[in-house]
Amino acid sequence: MVSLGFSPGIPGSVHNDVLSANPTSSQDKYNLIEELKRRGRAAVTSKNYPDADILYGKGVAVLQTLVDSADEEEKAKAKKDIAILYSNRSLSLLQLGKSEDARYDAQKATEFDPTYIKGYWRLGQALVSLSRNTEALEAYEAAFNLDSSNKALKKECEKVRVKIEQEKLLMEASAEEVATTPALPPPVTTTTTKKVVTGTKATKTTTSTNKDAGMKDGTFGKSEHVRGYKIVNGKKTSYFHHEQTEEEKRLIGDIAPKKIDPATTVTNDAVAPEGKDRSAWN
Repeated sequence: MVSLGFSPGIPGSVHNDVLSANPTSSQDKYNLIEELKRRGRAAVTSKNYPDADILYGKGVAVLQTLVDSADEEEKAKAKKDIAILYSNRSLSLLQLGKSEDARYDAQKATEFDPTYIKGYWRLGQALVSLSRNTEALEAYEAAFNLDSSNKALKKECEKVRVKIEQEKLLMEASAEEVATTPALPPPVTTTTTKKVVTGTKATKTTTSTNKDAGMKDGTFGKSEHVRGYKIVNGKKTSYFHHEQTEEEKRLIGDIAPKKIDPATTVTNDAVAPEGKDRSAWN
C-alpha cells in the first residue's frame, strides 16, 4: 500500500491505521477508499455494524475532499463513489436502529448519483422503518423505473402498496366509527347557591324567628336562655318572676281585691260635719 499521512484516530480500534490516515494526493485517497470499502464489507458480513458505520464514515469524509475539487472529471467519479459509501453506511445505520440517520444517508446517495438503484432501495427501506410508506413507495418506484426487470424491487413496491391500502382502510374505519358514535350527553352539574345575608337587619330577622318558635310551645328559643327568661310550673316567664311560698301567703294574708259594701262605707259627712274641717276636695 502507498505510504499514507496520519491524523488522530480512535484509540484501541483495530482499524486505527486507516481511520487515522490523512492522504494528500488523489491516488493515495483512492487507495485508502478501497481499503475502507474492503473492511466495511467485512464488518457488515460479520454484522459488526458499529465498525462498518465508522469505516464508511471515514470514506465519506475522504471522498468529500475530491467532490470539492476543481477537476470536473475527478469530481464526477468521486460523486459516484461517495454515493456508494453513503448507501452502505445507510444499511449499517438502519441495522443499528438509527432509521432517520439511515434515511439521510440514503437520500444523500440518491442526490450524489440519481442513477444509483441501490441508493433508492436503501431510501425505501429507511422510510418503511419510519412508517413513511407513501414516500417509501416513491423511492422503490424510482429504483424500479431504473431497472424494471428487477423482481425484488417489484415485490417491494407491491408490499408497500399493501401497507398503504391497509392504512387507508384503517383510517376510513376510524373516521366512520367516530361519525357513527353518538355524542355523549353533557355532564350534569349541580349548582348550589348559598345566599349569605349580612348586616343588622338579617340578624334581627333571625332573632325574631327564633323567639316566635320558642314562645309557641312554651320552650326556649335558641337565645332566650340568655335574655331573662325561665320556666316556672311548666310555663316560660320573666327571670324576675317570684312565686309566693305557702308561708309567705299566710303571713301576708289575702290581698286579693274585694268588692266594697255600700252599707259599711264611711262618708265624709260622717267623719266631719259640713263646715267643720272639711276641705274643698271632700
